[in-house]
Amino acid sequence: MPPLAWPTWAPWHVALTLAALFLLLYWLARMQVARAREDWANAFFYAPSLKVKHLERRRRWRDISRVLLAAAAVFLVAAVVLYVRLRA
Repeated sequence: MPPLAWPTWAPWHVALTLAALFLLLYWLARMQVARAREDWANAFFYAPSLKVKHLERRRRWRDISRVLLAAAAVFLVAAVVLYVRLRA
């Protein structure tokens, strides 16, 4: 019986896995943006400083989500390029 070993991953497998990971993180960041948007909407009765704090939180999560989406797109393109080059 052959010894157990981890399956070998091609470089495009790694890139595709990273793209999926970044898409999952993007989804989580978008959930945080939605929560921050709701908190900002509910902050109407609070002090103006809290409203500013919620707005800054929303902007920060929106920026994070954009970076995560860009990273996912880069890794997805890299996976396609690596797949095509290795199959050719």
